[in-house]
Amino acid sequence: MAIRDFNNPMGLLQQAGLGINNNPTGSLGLNISPTFDARAKQAEEDEAKRKRAEQSLKLQNFADTLRMVNANKSGNTQGVALYSNRLANRRAEEQARLKEIEQKQEQAEFMSIPKQVQRSSYNNNQEYYRAIGQKYIDEGYLDQGLKFLEIGKPTTPKDFTSIILSEGNKIEKQYSPVKNNVLNFQKLDTALNSDSGTGAYTALVFYLKNLDGSVVKSEEVNTFQEMQGFLKNIEQTYEKTRGAGMTDEVKAQLRNISAEATRLTVKGYNDFLDGSRVKYNALGLDPNIIYAGYLIDTSGINLGQVEPSYFEEEIEFTEKK
Repeated sequence: MAIRDFNNPMGLLQQAGLGINNNPTGSLGLNISPTFDARAKQAEEDEAKRKRAEQSLKLQNFADTLRMVNANKSGNTQGVALYSNRLANRRAEEQARLKEIEQKQEQAEFMSIPKQVQRSSYNNNQEYYRAIGQKYIDEGYLDQGLKFLEIGKPTTPKDFTSIILSEGNKIEKQYSPVKNNVLNFQKLDTALNSDSGTGAYTALVFYLKNLDGSVVKSEEVNTFQEMQGFLKNIEQTYEKTRGAGMTDEVKAQLRNISAEATRLTVKGYNDFLDGSRVKYNALGLDPNIIYAGYLIDTSGINLGQVEPSYFEEEIEFTEKK
């Protein structure tokens, strides 16, 4: 059975060389075997063996390739088939070998995760299990992380309160820059509608400098990079036409790309919240309590694309708090 399909997280700790005495008093009960030197030596020997096998395989393939070429020149179809099959079989064996190595590396990485969390850094086993669970989730092993979070559930009102406050602080760190991003977009929108030059350009620069990347994904990063390139073009255009100000076409471009960046940033934040619900449920916590005061409301903000005619309308700006 694959290690990652375990049903007993405590068994995983023992397989990783960490014997944990799981009791409500939170005693350490650690028994870490000094096997790192032996493992390092074994890894060195395995690497040397791998290099020898790889070199041998290259020589065999080279020899059979030459034989196949010669057999083809002499019209020896059986020889061609023989050497061709040898090469194909070796390729299949090599692919299987590489796949096995990859699986072993993944398993070794998986097994090393609990060792990256120091038990001495936590007051009790519950805190320790929660830290391991979070580490597994951070490394992409959601199912295993949730199992550790479940056995690390808080057991006292004090623990519940402490975790809610701690998680609330984590949410706030993600929430604050996103909220500021939305407010800055609203200011930019207002500036574009009320000013045809300096104010709009200044608002754009301010918006870009405050576009936070704490919760963005690849599409948000790409949009941000696109905005940076677009800003350079706008800067050049603005310097050339400083007296005339921005045209409605330029302002529409500015607003549209800024609106898309804001929309993606808010989406990234909401995805972050949705993903964290599973974690809080595993801990026996109500996500809505933790999210209270940290939700982004864009229902009254137009984050869609607009035409140049949009700037013929007057928009009254009201900053949401």
